[in-house]
Amino acid sequence: MNTILRGTATSRTRILTRMIASATAMRTFRTSIIGTVTDGLRALAIASFATAACAAPYVPKDDATVLERLPVRPGDPIARELRQLRAELTANPRKRETAVRLAERYFELATSEGDPRT
Repeated sequence: MNTILRGTATSRTRILTRMIASATAMRTFRTSIIGTVTDGLRALAIASFATAACAAPYVPKDDATVLERLPVRPGDPIARELRQLRAELTANPRKRETAVRLAERYFELATSEGDPRT
């Protein structure tokens, strides 16, 4: 009788092995679904931020509007020289020598302190 039933009934080891594989498959499937939903929500959030990032840049209404003042050390001779040249140019905008001197000074500063890779 033992020989007839041997191999026909599933053993406990086989049942546990099938259950473990089934549980692992379910866990993997569940993780996959959660990952897909998370990726979808992340893409939706990025898309909503992208529409806000397409806003128009700020354009001042007047040319005299100062957008930013760079920090200057007190008593800096270069800043003092530039301030003096700008004041002279503001006082007499048609004086070409002052405009050329100011432009050359700005160019010297850009080449000496600027990034050489650009």
